[in-house]
Amino acid sequence: MYSKIKFLLEAAVILGLSVGLLYYVKPDSKSVVSNENAVSKILELENRPGSAEHDGVPGAKGLTIYKPEMVDPGFVMLPLSGNAKVELRSLDGKLVHTWNVDAPRARILEDCRLLTLHGTKWGVEVQPWKGMRRKAHEYDWDGNIIWEVSMPGNAHHDIRRLENGNTLLVHRVLVPPSYKQKVIDPVRRKLPLRSDAIVEISPEGKKVWQWLMHEHVDVNSCGRQSCEENNKTARLGKQRIDWTHINTASVVPENHWYDEGHKAFKPGNIVTIPRNWWTIFVVDRESKEIVWDYTGDYEGGLQRGHEAYMIPKGYPGAGNILVLDNG
Repeated sequence: MYSKIKFLLEAAVILGLSVGLLYYVKPDSKSVVSNENAVSKILELENRPGSAEHDGVPGAKGLTIYKPEMVDPGFVMLPLSGNAKVELRSLDGKLVHTWNVDAPRARILEDCRLLTLHGTKWGVEVQPWKGMRRKAHEYDWDGNIIWEVSMPGNAHHDIRRLENGNTLLVHRVLVPPSYKQKVIDPVRRKLPLRSDAIVEISPEGKKVWQWLMHEHVDVNSCGRQSCEENNKTARLGKQRIDWTHINTASVVPENHWYDEGHKAFKPGNIVTIPRNWWTIFVVDRESKEIVWDYTGDYEGGLQRGHEAYMIPKGYPGAGNILVLDNG
């Protein structure tokens, strides 16, 4: 098997209407894997020497800058929108492999498998992807589905394979009547109010942990931004309000803050962003309570935001939380 999947960097890359994430897979030459063709290709590319700088590489579509001495060895994975493709490229921009799937979020796993959600802004209007929005899939190197799980609401934005083999993902829920009746604003009270669930699913498809945002916040709050701003979609005639819009569910790694006694950053806790709240939360995994939050004041503070995660030990900035504040 490959040694653990590591990240070089997680950053949003806008390609048409999609958001891509950058990763690298660090092969272990002593590992034994079942997909020999896939792994031999990866090892061949991993060991290929690079030049000092590339101003465009033949066969490397879109690559404009490559300075190997400033980048850890690895690969770039790009979920595209508009063509149902996920590309794996070498750092010099050359295409290594393509999965023919529509995926707003895709992560490469051990053994070169692909973990995905479905439904880019293009895919939500196109079958079969339109009908797969509640499903998460794992594909092998050849594009065969080898694992599938269905959620009660649309699965969206984030999915991760945990070290214990379970899968962490986000799916949409509606605020139930017992909470909805507490809403004071008449505009919000009369329309469906979207919330989100973060769930952990076993390989057998069983839900082993769940966090429902509406159970742990004031239903009359919209975080850092006003609920009036949040109501705009309803006032424009849309028959629902996208209240929370969680786009991130990452796991707190081992970190110096916890070592120094800061219990909020216990490894295993969950970092999440409800985008429409303009806030980062850390959720205690055991109590499910929000134990830390951040809105910030730099450049006007956090505005929406995506992909918050704590930088692990061994990397520059370890213990800090990196976030794309995309406004």
